[in-house]
Amino acid sequence: MELAKAIPIFKISSEKLAREYYVDCLGFSIDWEHRQNNYPAYLQVSSGELVLHLTEHEGDAEPGTTIMVSVNGIDDLYVELKSRLPTNKISRSISNKNQVLQIDDPFGNHIRFVGNTH
Repeated sequence: MELAKAIPIFKISSEKLAREYYVDCLGFSIDWEHRQNNYPAYLQVSSGELVLHLTEHEGDAEPGTTIMVSVNGIDDLYVELKSRLPTNKISRSISNKNQVLQIDDPFGNHIRFVGNTH
């Protein structure tokens, strides 16, 4: 048996706000969306190899989910995030040679980027 990469599911309460944050602010692409009639939104967004599902569906996920993402070039990511987000929206901690950057989306979900610092 061989397991594949997991795709985290983030609960969202507004498709419009999710698009503004993930696409307009963070630069993610919308890969696809699924909706029939007036059903709640279900989207796949990605940036590089990071893939997320965003859902308005009840029961799919709970707000407040945290994911960890390994990053090569975490110092460059920090500079990029600082150009896209207010500084108070990025939590940064450095210990030994590891650095953790955390951003929180408008729905209470957290992305922790972890990498080696120089």
